[in-house]
Formats: sequence, structure tokens, C-alpha cells
Amino acid sequence: MDGVLRADARFTVPAAALVLLSGLGLAHLHGLPPARVPWLAGGLGLFALSGLLFLPVVLLQRRLRALAGAGADWPACRRLLRSWTVLGAASTGAAWAALALMVLRPG
Repeated sequence: MDGVLRADARFTVPAAALVLLSGLGLAHLHGLPPARVPWLAGGLGLFALSGLLFLPVVLLQRRLRALAGAGADWPACRRLLRSWTVLGAASTGAAWAALALMVLRPG
């Protein structure tokens, strides 16, 4: 679990920041005000939702690491792993939906 936490800190968070900043920069460069372009506003909203769903994932990872280090029983870990999986999948799904809006630009 330590490797996952380190990878998130070193790669996932900086990559998300880079995606957000480059996307906003490109929107500005092309004169697209995010609040007035529905697909862009929707994509940014989904990107924000993805980030909000990712925060509890990190907290759950830390709790799982602590439980594993303390030799916790499997049922306690399984409950947290289920939540971690659901929130992680939702976060990833929101990010993919944001990508789809940015690429397809419906409307």
C-alpha cells in the first residue's frame, strides 16, 4: 500500500493538476469561456467530481495501510476495500466521462 500512496502523490496528483491547467490554458487560448461552453463546463464539473471522489480513496488507502500494519482481520479490511473499490471506480468513471465530453464536444 505504501507504493500506491507514493505513486498517487508523485504521479496521479501532479498529472491531474497538469491536465486541469493545460485544459484551462487551451480553453483560454482558443477563446472558450468554460462557463459558457456546455461541454467544457460539464467536463470541468466531472473532473472536479472525480477529484472529490478521489480524496476519500486516499484516506481509505491510509487506513488500509494502518490496518495491514496492525495485523487486522480480513473482514475489517474487506469492508474498507469494498468502499475503496467503489469510490475509485466512481472517480475513474467521472474522469473518463470528462474526457469523453472534451473529445466529443456534444451540442
